[in-house]
Amino acid sequence: MLHPGNAPGVSAVVSAVVSDGIGIVALANADGMQPALVEITFAIARKLLGLDELKPDSSRPRQHPAHNAFTNTTSSSRVGDAREDARATRGTTSSRPLLRQSVDLAGTYHGVGYGPIELCSSSSQSDACRHVLHDFGLIDEAPQQPSMTHEALFASWLSVFTTHARFVPIDEDLTSTAGRRYLVNFGTLYPTGYGRDTTPFAHWIFEVIADFVVEDEQVKGFGLSGIGERQGYGSVEENSDVWFTKSGSQRLVDSW
Repeated sequence: MLHPGNAPGVSAVVSAVVSDGIGIVALANADGMQPALVEITFAIARKLLGLDELKPDSSRPRQHPAHNAFTNTTSSSRVGDAREDARATRGTTSSRPLLRQSVDLAGTYHGVGYGPIELCSSSSQSDACRHVLHDFGLIDEAPQQPSMTHEALFASWLSVFTTHARFVPIDEDLTSTAGRRYLVNFGTLYPTGYGRDTTPFAHWIFEVIADFVVEDEQVKGFGLSGIGERQGYGSVEENSDVWFTKSGSQRLVDSW
């Protein structure tokens, strides 16, 4: 078993040959060192197992493990197109006031195998959301930015690879009651900096698409896509790589 990882300025590879009771941890004080650490790990393992005489097959390149399960999917056309839409949307303004869909997408959602996640808007008041918004505020990542004040969502997303997620709206039809589409950035926030440098910053790792579904004027949930290459023609819930159901529901209220 082998698993790589990194953070700004450091790289790591952790591996184990369970049947032989061998574990190897390789560390480097530099970015992007996983390929070299993998080679070092394999060399140590061959030495410990008495396999020095075995050489890698040079006829085919060795496939080094990706940084995480999402590394090879962020280049999918769906996420790439969504990223361009998000940039275009942020750079445009309308001469007429938009009828905003003021359904509250913030709240707690549950995903099978993922557990609960609480999405926070800039006006959320729960203790958990106050901490999340405070951390995003420290890195200047958007509760204070006027273009995102009413629409962006923020969350704590604790995993092996991430600590937070940021949902940025990318559709322009705010009058639609069918749902909303967001570009979701996953990564790690460093609100107190890293090491001796105490400057707050964020390290974003990958992006996916979130489609929120609103039925009968109630928020049903949202689906994440772009994690894999799943394709389909059914509902958002059926086609999503991961589906999260909203706890409770919110009525739609139109406002100018």
